[in-house]
Amino acid sequence: MYTGLPSVTAPQNRPLGLLGLNADLLAAILDGLKRILHQVCAACAKRSAAHRTFLPSVYILANLKWITGYSSVLAFALAFPRKSHLEWIIFVLLLSFPLIGLAGSPFPRLEPLRQLPFLIGIPLLALYFWKRPRP
Repeated sequence: MYTGLPSVTAPQNRPLGLLGLNADLLAAILDGLKRILHQVCAACAKRSAAHRTFLPSVYILANLKWITGYSSVLAFALAFPRKSHLEWIIFVLLLSFPLIGLAGSPFPRLEPLRQLPFLIGIPLLALYFWKRPRP
């Protein structure tokens, strides 16, 4: 999905496509760093070492990861072509991920809806990329 989206969005809107790709790469790096810090915290807690000093970093990295992830999907959604019905459905699903994700904090009951872009959107994106002409 993340290799196909830049190829589709670049002809439509190159700056947004590049922004989405770079934000996605940054989100992946931040996610990896957050996972490493989780492991460091767990190892320190096992040894009764002072692990509380790492906790703010974990929360900061987690928030930065979500912000860049939402930015990535939002940039791809805004640059996604909207000529056919399938493209409009994919656009709405991509756009719903950051909007529902941000609304999930004040309205926790919306949180399960954040899975819709993945459960429905990724198969639709696979169908979309499969139907596209290949070079």
